[in-house]
Amino acid sequence: MKVLTEKQEALTIIIVDGNIESADDSALISNAISKVDDGFENIILDLSSVVSIVNSELFGLVEIQENFETEVKSFVLCGLNNNLQKALDEKFDEDFFNIVPTRNEAVDMVYMEEQERSFFN
Repeated sequence: MKVLTEKQEALTIIIVDGNIESADDSALISNAISKVDDGFENIILDLSSVVSIVNSELFGLVEIQENFETEVKSFVLCGLNNNLQKALDEKFDEDFFNIVPTRNEAVDMVYMEEQERSFFN
């Protein structure tokens, strides 16, 4: 599995290339998120190249989501295939994660959430 990053204004896209099958794979994702420069940013996790994820590794995504909620930043998942979507749906409420079909929609969601936060600050 490889993890690539792509920076844009106000967000970083983390692209996972390969399946998430072990704690080491989850650690790679967490490490990529922790290395994002300029402090805590919005993150899009692009899982379009991931075919499967081991159930035990789903909870790593929960920890990441909870950290982003605490920091009042966006964490958006995109590109999930039906199997990944089903695995998340079986374990978590459908509203727990921000999930959209495409990377473009994820970028739009981040910018909309940023605008929304600016209205309430």
